[in-house]
Parts: sequence; structure tokens; C-alpha cells
Amino acid sequence: GTRWVETQNLIASDGEAGDEFGGSLALAGSMAVSGATNDGFSDIPAAYVYELVTDELVEVDVKPRRATNRIDLAARGVVRVAICGSDELDVSEIDLSTLQFGPNGAPPLPNSDRKRILDRDLLDVDGDARTDLVRRFRISALGLELGDTEACIRGRLLDGTAFDGCDRIQTVISSDPRD
Repeated sequence: GTRWVETQNLIASDGEAGDEFGGSLALAGSMAVSGATNDGFSDIPAAYVYELVTDELVEVDVKPRRATNRIDLAARGVVRVAICGSDELDVSEIDLSTLQFGPNGAPPLPNSDRKRILDRDLLDVDGDARTDLVRRFRISALGLELGDTEACIRGRLLDGTAFDGCDRIQTVISSDPRD
């Protein structure tokens, strides 16, 4: 889909209450700057920079090969997330340094080479004979809350194309080791 993404938050270093810095809106191509008379926490004026991003939608499978996508928020472990390859998406073209999962935009756990995709990360998890990328994310870093029903991943391909995808989840707090 197409959405505005905040890329910067500019706060006047010498701002004072009542300054007019940040009191307007400017658009240029796919960029927008929105001014505010304060930053939401104080009376200091601020400006917010946004970029219009058109994402490629990708298929995502949280906890691949599992019937349910239960995530135990009390667990100290990790959750596996698969980005499913397709005719339109060659997962070997994903820039690993841009992957972000969950509301907090958690990065994947590093492998021995942060920038390269390793063979063990490439599997066919959905049985369609296409290669999928599987990465692990620390549950405590995701920012999920009890009652959340969807978790999304976003990133960019090596050519800069943005993508995102979501999967249904069930968040629980338990000590059941099957979660």
C-alpha cells in the first residue's frame, strides 16, 4: 500500500515557547514537512519530515509450519518469521539491514554475516517450491501487546524498493512451552 512514513523529527535547538518555527506544511514530490508549534511534550516548536512510500506487499508467515501463530509475551525467546518468495519477490534480493518486525520495528537477530543471507535462512516453508527467507526476532523487542492480532514486517530490497507484509497472530501470556 501507499503510506506516509515519518523519517525525521526536527526540534529547534534554541526553540522557546511561542516561536513560530514549524507552523506550516510543505510538499515536494514524495516528501512532506509538517510543522507544529510544539513537539507534543513541551512548548518547543518542531517539524516532522515524511516520505510517501509505496510498498510492495509480501506474504509473511509468523511461526512457519505452525497451525497457530501464538506468541507468548512472557517468553524470553525468539519468534521465527518467514518472508515468502513469489514470482514477484526473490528473497535473496532483500537487504537484511532494513528488516523491521513488530510495532517497535525490531531488527532480526544477527547471523554470522549481518549483510549476507546464509543458506540456512533460505527454506521453502510454504511448500510452493519457491525459496522463502526465515529470520528470528527477539520477542521482548517486538513491542507486541496482549490482544494484538496482527504483526507486520517491513524492509527494502537491494534496489531500494520498500515492502511490507503482515500475518495474523494471537498474543498470550503463559508458561506453556508449546507457545
